[in-house]
Order: sequence, then C-alpha cells, then structure tokens
Amino acid sequence: MRVNVYVDGFNLYNGLLRESDYRWLNPVELFDRIFVDYEVNLVRFFTAVLKGKASPGDPGIVARQMVYLRALATIERLQTHLGRFEVRASRYRRRFREPSESEMVDVWRPEEKGSDVNLATYLVRDAFLDTADVYVIVSNDSDLETPIRLVATELGKRVFLVFPHGRESRDLMECGHERVVWISTGRLAESLLPNPVMAETVPLFRPAEWLPNPDRRIARQMK
Repeated sequence: MRVNVYVDGFNLYNGLLRESDYRWLNPVELFDRIFVDYEVNLVRFFTAVLKGKASPGDPGIVARQMVYLRALATIERLQTHLGRFEVRASRYRRRFREPSESEMVDVWRPEEKGSDVNLATYLVRDAFLDTADVYVIVSNDSDLETPIRLVATELGKRVFLVFPHGRESRDLMECGHERVVWISTGRLAESLLPNPVMAETVPLFRPAEWLPNPDRRIARQMK
C-alpha cells in the first residue's frame, strides 16, 4: 500500500516540536517508522522561509531554519514546497490606566502565506492522479476541511489524519477520514537526522539551540 504524506511544517513545529529535543527531524524516517506496514511513497513538506522580523527576540531563528531546509533537501522521497512569510504592522489602540488616555501603536504580526493552499492543491492533484493508496495529512488546520472532504468522499480515497497539537480538530474529524494516527515521543527520538548532515561536500550541523540540554551547553562552550 503506497502512502503519500502532506506535512504542514509550521503546524508540526508549533504543535509538537517547538520546545522539544526533536526539531532536527527526518520526516521520511518518522513516517517510515509509523507506517511500517505500508510503503511511504512521498512526503511533501509545506513551509515558508522566515524573515528577520519573525521573532525580534530570537535573531538566530532565520539561520536555523535555513540550515534545516538545506538538510531536508538531502532526503530522498521528500519534496519541500515553500510559501511566503510576511510580517505586517497592524494599528491598535493602547490604553493607559486613565480611561481618557490612549495612543495608537504598530504591532508587528508574522503571517505565513500560501502553505495551506499549496498543501490543498497538491493533495487534490495527487489524489486525482491516483499517486497513492493512502493520503496522510499532518495538520490541525480547519482550512483544509474542504480539500480533505473532496479527496475522501468525492474521489473515494483513504485518508489518515495526524494532529500535531495533541488534540483533534473537530472540523477535520468530520471530513470522511478513515483513521487518526498519533506521533509518539519514541518515534520522534528514533527519527532524527544525523549530525552533521552532508550536503554534497558541506557538513550541516544541528543548531546548538536544538541540541538536548547537556549537548547544547558543550556546543556553546566550543564556539
């Protein structure tokens, strides 16, 4: 049984990986281990390139993402699809203790653009072309309700759901899926990329901030 996996990268990162020791993840290895009775045909990974204003308190976040994206590019059976990442200012009224006092301020808000549309498009395209027997969607995003319903009910395909946030999406649970799959910590720990990853002749090292605590301290001392 052939399996295609569609990963909402930011949803996976923020829901499951952000505060963990498993951010240096090999998605193909992970789903090979989860679907041991199937053949993982392809993993499509949807994300967007961060910008400098994405996290003003963490200036290294862009560099870490670029290293990881370069590492992902070395993995067979994985295709990365990039949307856009925009940081926009919205005007809000800031109020003070005195009810009569207030001022307008700019609040910079990061927004990911295009990843959910890209995921939906490739999911429907691949299902229409019959490229797999099972289609696995890794996301809690309720915006994917319509394409998942179309693939499951109108095209009659088998659909599995993976919820990175540890809780079910009520909207997606009603889309005609066949099965819900959960990702265990053990599977994550078994599915990390080597350190370093060799990209042609260039070694790509796991960012020090992503190392477990003892290794993180040693890596910083060596800089």
